[in-house]
This record gives sequence, structure tokens and C-alpha cells, in this order.
Amino acid sequence: MKTNTVNLAKLLSVSIDCAQRAATIIRNVWFSKDLGICQKAPNDIYTRADVEVQQMLIGALLNIWPNLPIVAEENCVEPFCSFEPNQNLLTHIEFEFPNELKELPINEICIFIDPLDATKEFTQGNLSAVLTMIGISLNGRPIAGVINQPFAELEKSDSTGSLVWGIVGWGIIGIEHFYKENISYYIGELTNFNNNNNNNNNNQSIILTTTRSNWSPIVQQLVNKISPDLILKAGGAGYKLLLVVCGIANVYAMPGASTCKWDTCASEALALAAGAILTDISGVCYVYTQNCSNVNQNGVVVSKNLDIHVQIISKLNLNQCQSPTIKKQLPLLINTTKIDSNNENNNNNNNNSNDTIIDNNSLSSNNDNSILNWQQTGILRVPLSTLSKC
Repeated sequence: MKTNTVNLAKLLSVSIDCAQRAATIIRNVWFSKDLGICQKAPNDIYTRADVEVQQMLIGALLNIWPNLPIVAEENCVEPFCSFEPNQNLLTHIEFEFPNELKELPINEICIFIDPLDATKEFTQGNLSAVLTMIGISLNGRPIAGVINQPFAELEKSDSTGSLVWGIVGWGIIGIEHFYKENISYYIGELTNFNNNNNNNNNNQSIILTTTRSNWSPIVQQLVNKISPDLILKAGGAGYKLLLVVCGIANVYAMPGASTCKWDTCASEALALAAGAILTDISGVCYVYTQNCSNVNQNGVVVSKNLDIHVQIISKLNLNQCQSPTIKKQLPLLINTTKIDSNNENNNNNNNNSNDTIIDNNSLSSNNDNSILNWQQTGILRVPLSTLSKC
């Protein structure tokens, strides 16, 4: 039966349940050694795990909310859902969620699904980069996300993965576990960097994560402009973004049309919930609606906080930012939810006066009172003001 509203706690509960079921599907396909690799386009592949997970996710969601707007990566048949996903995993904490987000008008939201992010890495056995991602947008901006890393705790045959989920204005659950599961891959590079780092000025060191398998002259140009202190190469857009959210890196950047909305909706929601920022390389936010372009045409920059983001956007737009006045105004050029979702490309080139302006104080790295230490509480929280800000 069609509905006019969707309860966020139930939607997240179903997404969490299905993301964990997806881990079982992906692991079973991997251990079967029959990946069913197919070509979608040059340098773009999918496997039977991609298809089976997407079918399960969409089937489960539409079985409960038949008119739910969904954008997903793969083009496949959506079968009838053969199980009843759990809608009540979060009922005990729903009272904590922001009042503005508890009941969502169904015609104002959209679900973005990447059933298996980092498919190329999956086929090559780089399993840590593999993620299932479910993002929820409201009026074109991400508000919540569920991401599961299916091959965490690989030695456990019954593992359902390492789950990270969160809501903008409420917080993130599971990011500390993601950190503990993944820091070992980079501890050598980080330790050597810290031992050899003699930077005594006030600028924070830039630890950049970027592509492992798609290096190109354009990527090299971007890296040269950023001039990071350390580069951590990794696979998978979602995985690299989580490296920033959990603090292993503090910048992720990729040029051009290298990611899509299903790559970034869930992870941007988690980034915003943690006080991080995602924009294109000009400092403009992306729009997430059912009728928007699926491709993030103007690259992606993710920074741990606003101070770093201004620094990186300034470097990437050096010719436009030579004037001290322009550099001072740069944080005000970061657009937010007031973008016309039917004309995204025009807005990528026009920062007009109708756009809502970001509040520097709400996301500043110095605003320690707004952030609880997730290593102590298990929940990373920032103000709801980030809902309408990049």
C-alpha cells in the first residue's frame, strides 16, 4: 500500500538489516569462486554479487514502501522480496533522533543504493575496500546513511560485516570499529610519517587518500595542486571517504566524473554527521534527487573539517583565489540545500546570492564542544545545523 510518509527509524532499521544480509550474499559469492564478472562499459564491470544484493535491497524496500523513490547502480530485474526485513531495530533510540527527521514526506526523499562499491577491488581480492551503501536524501541533500563492510572479521564464517550508520544532526554508530578494523593497513605509513614530520608551523598536515587503481595524469595534477604531506592510496570511493570520517586521513579528492551519486550519498551523510564536508572541486555541494544527474561531474573533495576544506579548495582553484578578499570569502561560496535540483550543472558554475551560506562556527575544527569523542562514547555527534550545510 502506498504511503505519504516514511518513518526514518524504520527505514534505517530495514536498511541495516538488509546491509547485513548483503554481507552474507557477497561473502558467499566470493567463496564460491564464481563471481560472474560482466562488462557494463569500458573499465566498468559488475558481478553476480552486485546484482543479487541490489535485487534483495530494492525488493525489501519496495515490499514495505511501494512508492519509495530509489536510484541504484545496476540495471537489473527487481524480484519479489521473500523475507520480512526487521523494521524495529532502532525503536529503543528513535526518541533521540532530530524531530525534523522522524517522519519524512515520501515525495521529498530518495534512496541511493550501491550494492557493492569497489567492484574492481572485489574481483582483484582487495576485499577491505568492498562496501554496501544505502543513502537517504531529503530535498536533495543527504540526511542518513548505512554502510557495511562485508569482509571485516574475515576469519569469522558467520560475520555480517562491520556496520557504520548515522544521521545528520544525531551522530554515527560503528565508526570506531571501522577505524580499528582498517588502521592496520596504514599504520606503517602513518608511523613513519609522524616520526619524520618536522612541520612545526600552525598548518595541519594534509593526509590525502586517493585512488589506488585509477591513477592518471589528471589525478597527478590534482595531487600536485593539493601538495599533501602524505598520500594513502586506497580502493573504493566509499572506503576512502570513510578513511576521512574515521580520521585515518583528513582529505579525499578525485577529479572529474569519477564517482556517482550512489557512491557518495550514504558516505556524505556520515561525513556531515561527523562534521566533515563533501563538495565538488569548486566548493559546490551535489544534489541527490531521483531526477538529478547520477554522475558527480566536477570531482569530489572531502575534508575532515571546514578549515582543511577551505585550504584544499583554495589550492584547487588557485587562479580564482589569488585575491585576499576572495580567499577570505571562500567559505561563503560553499552552497547548500537551496540548489535547484533540476538544474544542478548550472549551479555548479554559479554561486548565487540565493544559496544558504555555511556557518563557519558550526563546522570549525576548533568547535570541540559540539563533538563528543567517539573513542569514549561510541557515538560521534555534531549539531543538526549541519543538515543544511555542506
